Amino acid sequence: MPYLSFVIFLLCFVLVTLVQKIVSQDDWGEAAVKGAVMAVIAAVPFSVLTFIGRSIYKSIELVVGMDEERLFGKLGIKWREFEKLAKAKAISLNYRPRKNSQMGPVIAYLVKHGVIEVADAVKWDNLRKGRGFTTHEETPETINHLIAQSEQLMEKYKDRLL
Repeated sequence: MPYLSFVIFLLCFVLVTLVQKIVSQDDWGEAAVKGAVMAVIAAVPFSVLTFIGRSIYKSIELVVGMDEERLFGKLGIKWREFEKLAKAKAISLNYRPRKNSQMGPVIAYLVKHGVIEVADAVKWDNLRKGRGFTTHEETPETINHLIAQSEQLMEKYKDRLL
């Protein structure tokens, strides 16, 4: 790849410089600068326009914040992580889930066995309800709050649920 890029650079540099000198009647210095710029753009092994466009997009994303799809995804990932760990822990404590078991009874079972504190069970239940509400209402401000709360609770309970 480096050799190919170098060959492309040389070929483009020579051709653009000659075209600028002969067709545009530029002096040799100006023609060489234009040739060098175009040669660099041609020799780079990725799309320069894609790189520039992606850089602009990422800059705007940093200023504006995360887009809604990523926020919903982040919230869903945190909830699924808790759901998986909580169900596994409940089953290890002899919980017998029904088919398509809801998380409400799982959380209640873990409270009953002292794995989750009552106050935190209320928070988990509110997260469960808020997740459903937020998904339907599409309110990013609520999602940020729910994500922060779910991360805080996961940090507290991850070791207890493993």
